Amino acid sequence: MDIHAIGKQIRSERVGFGFSQTTLARFTGLTRVTIGNLESGKLNDLGFQKLDRICEFLGLNLGISPEVRDRDWLKIAAQTASTSYCKVLSASELAKIFNTGIVPSEYVAHMITLIEEAPSAVLLGAVKQAATEALGDEAEIKRKIMQRLVGMAKTWKIERFF
Repeated sequence: MDIHAIGKQIRSERVGFGFSQTTLARFTGLTRVTIGNLESGKLNDLGFQKLDRICEFLGLNLGISPEVRDRDWLKIAAQTASTSYCKVLSASELAKIFNTGIVPSEYVAHMITLIEEAPSAVLLGAVKQAATEALGDEAEIKRKIMQRLVGMAKTWKIERFF
């Protein structure tokens, strides 16, 4: 895969999550102009480490692997959110929270932990999986879930996604 194809895939993923170029740049330590040039095919080279940071944030993989394994991202995210708590957040409950935006009081701390601390690949992988498993337009559902997470982050004053 060449840099131009990678740039198109990055744009597709970024837009799919509802992130602006500025937001992606902020989270990856690059400039908005660099992100724009990468996505539009104006860059011929970016460097592996910079490209890897972008891909890692979006849950994409630049690595070479003989097989692609599906992961249960919702389960991984739920486990990540539950690490410090007696009450365990299940994958199905997390999917329900993602798809409704309603966080039962017993899971507020779990969601704060998830939004603040989960690696972006885990969080965004869980968002993709929840959107895939829901009924309706997957792309639209994914954007709505991200909007809900941004709203939660703002409510709880978590600066990760705003």
